[in-house]
Amino acid sequence: MINRVLFLIVFVFCLSHVTAQKAITGRLIDADTQKPVSQATVIVVGTTTGTFSNHLGFFQLTIPPGSSELMISHVGYKTSKILIPEASPFQIKIQEGVVRLKYFMLDSFVEYDEKNDSTPSVDSDFNIIERGAEYPGGWKNFYNDIGKTLKSKEVLSALPDSTVHLFFSVEANGDFKLVKTAPDIKIVEEQIIQSTYLKKWKSAMQNNTPATQHFDLPIGNGVVEEIYTVVEETASPIGGMPQFYKYIGSNMKYPVSARRFGIEGKVFVQFIIEKDGSIKNVKVIKGIGGGCDEEAKRVMENAPNWNPGKQRGKPVKQQYTLPIQFSLGGSGINQKVPNSSPTDFYKYVYNFMEYPQKARLQGVEGLVVAMITTNLDGKITSTRLLKDIGAGCGEEVLRVLETVNSDQIKKLKLKKDTLLLPVVFGLNFAKNYPLPTSSSRVQVLSLIKIVVSDYGERYRNINEKERIEIAARKPMTRIDQSPIQDSFEEAFKNPKQQERLSIVNRGIKEIPAKIELLTSLTQLDLSNNQIDSLPEQFTKLTKLQELVIPSNRLKCLPSAFGKLESLKILGLADNRFESIPVEITQLDKLIQLDLGSNHISLIPSEISNLKKLRVLYLQNNLIEDFPEQFYDLKLDFLYLQGNPLSEKTKELLKKKMRNVRIQY
Repeated sequence: MINRVLFLIVFVFCLSHVTAQKAITGRLIDADTQKPVSQATVIVVGTTTGTFSNHLGFFQLTIPPGSSELMISHVGYKTSKILIPEASPFQIKIQEGVVRLKYFMLDSFVEYDEKNDSTPSVDSDFNIIERGAEYPGGWKNFYNDIGKTLKSKEVLSALPDSTVHLFFSVEANGDFKLVKTAPDIKIVEEQIIQSTYLKKWKSAMQNNTPATQHFDLPIGNGVVEEIYTVVEETASPIGGMPQFYKYIGSNMKYPVSARRFGIEGKVFVQFIIEKDGSIKNVKVIKGIGGGCDEEAKRVMENAPNWNPGKQRGKPVKQQYTLPIQFSLGGSGINQKVPNSSPTDFYKYVYNFMEYPQKARLQGVEGLVVAMITTNLDGKITSTRLLKDIGAGCGEEVLRVLETVNSDQIKKLKLKKDTLLLPVVFGLNFAKNYPLPTSSSRVQVLSLIKIVVSDYGERYRNINEKERIEIAARKPMTRIDQSPIQDSFEEAFKNPKQQERLSIVNRGIKEIPAKIELLTSLTQLDLSNNQIDSLPEQFTKLTKLQELVIPSNRLKCLPSAFGKLESLKILGLADNRFESIPVEITQLDKLIQLDLGSNHISLIPSEISNLKKLRVLYLQNNLIEDFPEQFYDLKLDFLYLQGNPLSEKTKELLKKKMRNVRIQY
């Protein structure tokens, strides 16, 4: 009898272990060519479980319990770490990886000897785990042969003062293939193609199979100084940024064409601040048209010198990006210093982010998630999209992240080097979406919302020409652009003027009673703190429309919580509620409610009072069934993943809420 019991216990344990595993099927695609990537190594992070993709790019794996990430490696691509998608099969796009070789000074070229060998240095976001391509005789011979190929008066005279990048590939059969030169220098390309010096390579190997590998050889004809994007002491206008914007405002002329068509918005200019503080190489990287781009460039080209950036105490060249605002708020240009501090990541990203015109005109809105990797110095080493909604939204997130500096990252006091940044784009209103959650290897940053007027939605079905005309007449209007404070101290300085307050990841344990002074507050974000209760004075915030307090320690709400009569969005995920607080059911304007990842098992019958509720998140709780009144809710979306729902309850949901999109 004892043996039977032991056998049954072992059997049940093994069965539960097997059922906890997850079988997945994925496919690897080249992000640029859309062709399948074969022979790539795919490993479950933190385990020895792995496989490789076949000739069509497909792979299959059984994921052990608790694992959530894959590591994808290939000698021709950037090594990628991704979160395992929920649905299978899925497709993963991976970026071509380029091995950046050491700088080659052509004008001072002499043949290398054994003591002057040159070896490649590799980009920080690209790792070779297999055998790389090999040139006969090693790198010294390659540099010798490149030098003998290009060392001529014609080539030297054709080279610009800046660096020329020679992009080439070593094919799977060992052939040298010139991809391009940047900038385009035809004589360099001709000399490479006609060279009798360059030899056949030994190809790279991936899973014992020959593979193509890509290289970038920087070439110059003189000493080219490095241009920094992030420095220890950043460049700044003489007299400060307020004085510089005053210069812009007094020297800018609003273009007649832009004024005629009502064009407003931000023009982003990029320029180099030389070691003497002068401004060079001004270019517009994001414009709004109507002559505004040219005017912004003109004013920057004539701008006074700055204090140069410094690295290790010495002046260096620094690349800088600056937004210039065009606003039809009266005569001339009304330039204001951006609300964001140069070291505040959230404010900086929020204020620099734009809602792409194409997305607005097509009515595109939704959640974009970007993955960011950083190094020990706080510098972003790579960015890519985990989730995109198209129409330029994902590209806009990556564009802004490329301008973030290390000071902004350091101030976040991160615990992990892999980050996820969720950004919601909304037309007239920011809808609620399921957000990614932090894990042992990934830290999720606070949500950023970009909300604009919804004229794109109203003109969804008109033709492209009419859309462009509408965009010219009515440019983007950010309806969430009021200043956002990030501390109680700052908010209390002018309490009646504060509409938005975001205090995240600060370790706050209690909310000051003085919060009742913030009578104009409409949005409040207190994510990722240690708050275990809300003071009664909190209920004086009667203009509050959006309140999010996820990842705290709340167990209950103030008895007068129902006085928050303007509340439309309420986020209380990842707290310690054991039932839905009955106080919530008094919020008759509530549209979206998130109570995911709590300990909720009980739902009050009064929940039917929420007549306007459209989206309800209850995932990862302890709910087995619902009161009869629950089925009276007129929901659009209901999220119930991770609850021990009975089959009877599921049948009732299917029958009584047939028009609701339910996720189990």
